[in-house]
Amino acid sequence: MKRLLPAIPILALALLALGLLLAPAFQAPEPTAADWTALAAELAPQVRPDDVLRIEPPWASAGRLTLGSLGGPAATRPFGFLDLQDPVDPWWLAGRGRVILVKSLGRGEATEQALEDFGYIATQRFAGPGGLAVTFLELEKGRGLLWRAYDNPPAKVRRADRAAGGSVRQCLIPGRGPDGTTLTWDFPLAAGRLRLVAGHTLDSARLAKSGGATVELACGTKVLTVEVPARDYGLVETVAEVPAGCLPRLTVKPAPQAPPAELCLDAFLAAPRAPL
Repeated sequence: MKRLLPAIPILALALLALGLLLAPAFQAPEPTAADWTALAAELAPQVRPDDVLRIEPPWASAGRLTLGSLGGPAATRPFGFLDLQDPVDPWWLAGRGRVILVKSLGRGEATEQALEDFGYIATQRFAGPGGLAVTFLELEKGRGLLWRAYDNPPAKVRRADRAAGGSVRQCLIPGRGPDGTTLTWDFPLAAGRLRLVAGHTLDSARLAKSGGATVELACGTKVLTVEVPARDYGLVETVAEVPAGCLPRLTVKPAPQAPPAELCLDAFLAAPRAPL
């Protein structure tokens, strides 16, 4: 046994070297420009005006440049035809049409699972060139988004596209005040799952004097609360079941030391099936 001990590190290095040599053979192929162009030609006749294209991984720039033009002029703007949020946000996508999921480099299974967990079903699949795979997903009947705060902004809040939580997002941005802000909405008379999302915008998280906040969304007796830390780059969210007929009331309470420079808020009500 003692004679074998010196050989163990050498054997480990040999196995590591062998693994590095063999790894490319097991990796999914990288699509070429010609592969993306061929896929674009195949998808073009099938694209609908309200479709959203999701490419995995989202940083596959060749795919974005080639397929993004399928959505027309809106594809050049944030939240047009291309979904660039990372990770994918099924709640946001549920307010739109079909999702065309293009998987490359062996990625995308987790995204497809997240959409299916929310209530999407695959209606069509096909394999493209260069290892590309396409899945068309649509929400099950009776599922989907019932209400979104961003689509119904109160008078005291503005809407803007901001970098927050690692990607560009559509944000409700409440006014800054030392005593906080309270917002109310009209609300559909339906039960469902209510989701609250809050966090600093990127510019806010970078400021040394940008403090934290408590954000509460009350709906009847149910209160959803998220604590936004000072200068934090992430988004905080929570989800809960709410009864039919409650009126949402959102309150932003800044930290006593200093208010946050700029918060990104949103809330969603989805039919049951959205993950808690």
